[in-house]
Amino acid sequence: MRVSGKRYPNKNLRFIWILFLLFLILSDCSIMNNISRRDREKSEVATFLPLPDETLESLSFNARITVQTTLSDMTISAKVYYSGMDSINIQIKDPLKRKLATVWLIDNSYYLWLQRENRELSGSEFPENINDFQIPDIPISSISHLLIGQIDSKNTNYKIKRDQFGRLQQVFPKSDQNVTIQYNHWVTIDSSYQIPDDIRITNNQNTTIDIHSSQFRLKIRKLS
Repeated sequence: MRVSGKRYPNKNLRFIWILFLLFLILSDCSIMNNISRRDREKSEVATFLPLPDETLESLSFNARITVQTTLSDMTISAKVYYSGMDSINIQIKDPLKRKLATVWLIDNSYYLWLQRENRELSGSEFPENINDFQIPDIPISSISHLLIGQIDSKNTNYKIKRDQFGRLQQVFPKSDQNVTIQYNHWVTIDSSYQIPDDIRITNNQNTTIDIHSSQFRLKIRKLS
């Protein structure tokens, strides 16, 4: 028995068929977009470069620092200024934007001004504790490189793990085996260079320091 010349004896069947075709089209587009995005990300990451030590003229960025211990939590903000790779000025403020401290790191020495207490500290090694807070035993000369993820693999002071793109993933200072520095995320600045904007420092004393950085400003010295 013929069905009065109709191609689809059931309207619901036609509707289901249309939905099925639409699903296939959208799925195909989604898969292609994901593949394209992954390929693009791999291509972009492959072009990233570490900051050049010799031609870095200046770098500045904001940082939000959260310190968590078994006794208390604290969040502070900081403004970080690089003048070359071996000279850093860090201005630290409390959550109400009141000045807490200013730190200068120059080559292998530091100068710290605790503004609330009007107390000054300086030397070639950090003190073990400041106001009951334990300071990780990290060489002063390495701080500038650690903050921007630029530790050289030839540096024997650290055990280093890198990701598939050659970026720092984990750093273990040999001077303090309780400390682990984890690089969780990187951003691109100046269209080429990569800098970590999410760093976590932990030790076996149940202390965690999270550093989230933003608003990077970079100036590279042009070679004549």
